[in-house]
Formats: sequence, C-alpha cells, structure tokens
Amino acid sequence: MMKRIIALALLVSFGVLAMPAVAQRQKRQAATSEQAPFQLRNANIWKISGKGLKSPSYLMGTIHLICAEKYDWSSRLEKAYGQTRQVCVELDITDPAVQMDIFKGMKAPEGKGLSTYFTPDEYRHLDTLVQAKMGVSLKALEGLSPGILSSIFALQSFSCPNTQSYDMNIISMAKKDGKKVHSLETAAQQVAVLEKMTEGEELERIKLYLNDNSRDSIGRLMTQEIEQLMQYYVTEDLAGLEEYFLNPDHISEAARPALTDDRNQAWIPQMEALMKEQPTFFAVGIAHLVGPQGVLRLLHRLGYTVEPVL
Repeated sequence: MMKRIIALALLVSFGVLAMPAVAQRQKRQAATSEQAPFQLRNANIWKISGKGLKSPSYLMGTIHLICAEKYDWSSRLEKAYGQTRQVCVELDITDPAVQMDIFKGMKAPEGKGLSTYFTPDEYRHLDTLVQAKMGVSLKALEGLSPGILSSIFALQSFSCPNTQSYDMNIISMAKKDGKKVHSLETAAQQVAVLEKMTEGEELERIKLYLNDNSRDSIGRLMTQEIEQLMQYYVTEDLAGLEEYFLNPDHISEAARPALTDDRNQAWIPQMEALMKEQPTFFAVGIAHLVGPQGVLRLLHRLGYTVEPVL
C-alpha cells in the first residue's frame, strides 16, 4: 500500500506540481525557413504523419490526475487509440517493478531521514499534518526523502473526493488489449526530479507550509491552481495552458529546461523510432506539448505533419 501511495504521489508531482527533472540537454532544433509556422490549436489529441511514416501516430496530452466527474474518454481519443498498435507513456507506473524502483529511489541516504531536514517543532507539526492527511505517523516515512511530502500535500489538494488518471487508464487498457507499453523515462530519472527539488525551493515550500499563518492560504492556492489546470484541460484550451506553463510564476526560468525542454528533446529520438516501427499512441503530460520547445513544435520542425484531431 505504501509503495502504491508513493508511486501515485510521484505521478501527481509531475502532473500538478511541475517539478523539474534531470535530463541531458541537447542542441535545440531550429525551424527551417521553408517551414510554415506551427499553429497551436485547442485540442488534447494530435495526429503525427508524413516524413515517410507508413501510418500516422497520435500524441495525447494528459493531466495525470483529474476529478472523476471531469474525466472524459472521448470518441476522438477512442478512435485514435484504436488506430495504433502500441502505447508509449512517460513511465509505466502501474508496473510493480517500477513501483519498487520508485520506492527504493525515494529512500533517504544513510543518516538523512526526514527528521534531519526539520527543527523539532517543524517535525512535530509535520507529523500532525501527515497523520491528518494520510492516517499514518511521520515515523513511517522517516526513511524516505522529503520530496514525497509535497506530493502527498498535492494529493490532498483536490477538491473532489474521487479522481481518475488518464495515464494509468491508458496503460491498463493497452495491456488488456495486448498492446505493448513503452516508457520514455525510467523510475530513477523521475525520482531524481523529486530529489533535485528537495535540494532547494521545494524544501522551502514545505517549511512555509508548516507555518500556521501561511498554510491555509497555500492550501487554497494549490487547490485553485489544480482547479484552473483542470478547467483549461477539459475545455482543451492549449493556448491557456501554454500561457500558464510559460508564466515564470508557475515554472521558473531556471527550472524550465530540466522540467520540460530537456526532457522533450530527449524524447524525440525515441518517439521517432517507435513511430517508424508501428503506429503509436503517445500519452504524456500536457505541459510537454506546449511552448517553443514543446513536443508538438519539435516534431513540426523535424518535418512531420502535426495536426489537431478535432
């Protein structure tokens, strides 16, 4: 059960908290003068064709967790999924082996348990909050790194009692249908994201959350941010999402390369290889689709026809 909670918390971290990840930076792709400018349209599902592909592939932008009443597996998504023969996600977090790797990766270094990051008063306060939110003592998490804490708080910031995960549902559906599921990243790469955030601003955010005078306002802000993201998503407002994610108040300029841009660049060669192999249904966080270095524009610059499925 604890491994499942940690895996789900990691999923939320990438979908809602927008924490940065560690990835090797590659040379940016430049558009050729012959290319028509890419036009961002409001759609969560895109068709990728051309450049010698025998059959089109599809790219879906997901919101990793969403209130159950807002979840919609539309006929457009079903048709696109049905026209592909394999699935590719950021990480197959339903795999027990991956969950075990995440659990191992979240373990704190020897002598660096949670209690070493906080004062005794902060630790007691944090223990009260964790017990209220998870029903377990903070001692049960002592051997884990502090990055797990903000993920737990994010899970508790949803205003609805029940949530759904597009990513998990797509993975489960693919396995049921006998479609191979590929991952663009490893558990170690994604765990490194939480570790990197804990080194600086994320640990400060946790400490700020412990302050009685700021906790309620931060909690409300997290809930408001989640509600705003869900509204953008259900209306397929990619222009709004692009503006949101390019706002340095949401993703700092220092964090952006590692959070989205570098990871996008690293994914492109993998995506190309899979598309050449057979038609693929890609499902990645919606933040990776938008922006100057988003996956949509990167594929367009490489000469693929990238068009919304409306």
